[in-house]
Amino acid sequence: MAKQVDYKAVGLRIKTLRLKNNIYQTELAKSIGVSQTHMSNIESGRAGLTLENLVKMTNIFNCGIDEIVFGEEKAKKETARLLWRISLCRISCRLCRC
Repeated sequence: MAKQVDYKAVGLRIKTLRLKNNIYQTELAKSIGVSQTHMSNIESGRAGLTLENLVKMTNIFNCGIDEIVFGEEKAKKETARLLWRISLCRISCRLCRC
């Protein structure tokens, strides 16, 4: 079964990133091509966002999609896991078959 997206958590992460980057809600809305009202609804979890707008936000915030969707801690764990696999591959690519 597929995981359900927690839009409230996603919205909170977007708002947090926006505030960390000193961007007004109206500026972010304009940058991704939505109204300020829709941006407010995204940040509060009352509305979802398109993949296109999600990618635009990653470019604005200079972060990955996983950071917005899953949170920074989850993203760090995934990155660490991938780096660990890469290091194993370097040790013996025959075992990994990558």
